[in-house]
Amino acid sequence: MSLEILKMPFVILLSFFILIPQSSEAEIDTEIQVKIKDECINVGHSRKPIMKELELVCACVARSHFDSALKEPLESQGASDLVWVLKYYEKRDSKEASDFSKTNLILFEYDLDVVQSCLEEVRGK
Repeated sequence: MSLEILKMPFVILLSFFILIPQSSEAEIDTEIQVKIKDECINVGHSRKPIMKELELVCACVARSHFDSALKEPLESQGASDLVWVLKYYEKRDSKEASDFSKTNLILFEYDLDVVQSCLEEVRGK
């Protein structure tokens, strides 16, 4: 058996990784982080009393979701998760928000954990 034949699978594999574009963090639009923060603040302002640390908590929530999306193995999944979070925060009607939360219970539960973590972080607990 020729050494050249043994090299073929390696060459094919290497060319596959060279030809297929690899995802990068820059491909997830950072603007969505700002939108999530703004919508979170809007939700907070619609509730009484308004939390004094609202902007800090919402900045933390948006940053946490964005950082989590960047860690997704598939960039498209991370981007999709961010869109879902933004759509969730855009819901003003509590029934509508509740119904929407059921479309992705895992991400909804994660968001609850993120909010709790951010509240503790901002309040220094």
